[in-house]
Amino acid sequence: MPSEQARAVIEMLHTLKAMGPGTSTLEDERAAMELVQTVTQLADGVSVDAVDAGGVPAEWITPPSARPDRQFVYFHGGGYALGSLDSHRHFLSHLAVGCRTPILSVDYRLAPEHPFPAGLDDGVASLAWAIEHAAPGVKTIVGGDSAGGGLTGAVLLRTRERGGKLPDATVLFSPWTDLTGSGDSIITRAEADPLLRGDRLDEGVERYLQGAVDASDPLASPLFGDHAGLPPTYISVGDAEIILDDSTRLATRMADAGVDVKIVVADAMFHVYPALASVIPESDSAVADIANWLDATLD
Repeated sequence: MPSEQARAVIEMLHTLKAMGPGTSTLEDERAAMELVQTVTQLADGVSVDAVDAGGVPAEWITPPSARPDRQFVYFHGGGYALGSLDSHRHFLSHLAVGCRTPILSVDYRLAPEHPFPAGLDDGVASLAWAIEHAAPGVKTIVGGDSAGGGLTGAVLLRTRERGGKLPDATVLFSPWTDLTGSGDSIITRAEADPLLRGDRLDEGVERYLQGAVDASDPLASPLFGDHAGLPPTYISVGDAEIILDDSTRLATRMADAGVDVKIVVADAMFHVYPALASVIPESDSAVADIANWLDATLD
């Protein structure tokens, strides 16, 4: 049973979803995405510093008790067309504090102005930069939410394909890994999902790919890739998500390929619910569990 705070958020999201997408423009959608960060506050004591990550704009989000032996490269969500350093800064500050790890938040190029593979190229470049410039002994985590989670999977596949150094662990929040929309949860969770709509996912695919590759290409839909040799992976997803199967099938395929993978499916939770850390207890618990998993995996 969700907490009282979570139930209030879920009810509000269902109300907003029922109002429909209307005739909003891309600019309206981007502006709405930026408002997400106003739900939370920047965690106490966190510093934010702009940096050029191999030619890609980024910023370090560093907690006051940061471990010197870890770094976390993060790709924000937003359907490959929305989201920014601003939209995710507050969430990542709480994630950084919970994991005691500096986070490199990457401002990769967005569609439709910069379609596939622009974001992928930026992701590969920024991860390589972070690993190359890390001090000896520093372990690297890579991850992201929603489209940023899908981008993470594609970055890992492309990095391995090119013989680059892979990170030491991966953390994914409700990753969008199947742009073909073949998961049963697209239908079975349509009513339960208080946030996502199947038609908006289709629009996101068109904005991002623009015919450059088929949606089933593993660099667009990492669910269909070869996962052998990829780092240990933690997947967080809500049970009330139309892209639930993007996570559950990914976990199964990774495990079958020999990857050490943990998936947590949170009852009644919505898309990327850990982003509300400091607001609802379920989000705080998710961050704490990830921190414990990282300690057990990396130490």
